[in-house]
Amino acid sequence: MKENCSPYKIVLPNKKKVGILLSIPHCGVQFPTDLKSSYNSEIIQKPDDTDWFLEKLYDFAPSLGITTIHAVYSRWVIDLNRTPENISLYNDGRIITSLCPTTNFLGEKLYLNTSLEPNKNEIDRRLKNYFQPYHQKINALLKELKKEFDKVIFMGCPFY
Repeated sequence: MKENCSPYKIVLPNKKKVGILLSIPHCGVQFPTDLKSSYNSEIIQKPDDTDWFLEKLYDFAPSLGITTIHAVYSRWVIDLNRTPENISLYNDGRIITSLCPTTNFLGEKLYLNTSLEPNKNEIDRRLKNYFQPYHQKINALLKELKKEFDKVIFMGCPFY
């Protein structure tokens, strides 16, 4: 079943556009209809690995001419800030979640049982339907901005 909802939302500037693109990959809290029943319903009611309301923190961006893209779906569907090859970002002893996490950062199981966890085919499907469209849109937006501006800034949010 193909989800009708785009995996991202674009917020366009409402003032003269500047050469800045913000990406907020972890603010999504939705789950695709065809996947939702596989998850532990109690845990996904409050996806604690979310950058809660970060899109609201940056809601000033359009008034400064800044374009924003942000995730619609939870990082528990697919983590848009991981590599498609699922290479770990950290090696410091913390609990690491994968491209398609099966636990949260507290180590709690996300799925009702292991048979519902994403296999290689499901991960590939999520890459195709959620990850790639998000990153392809970032590339398209950057390409558009580069046509208009000599210098373009791309910022992943939150910015540490």
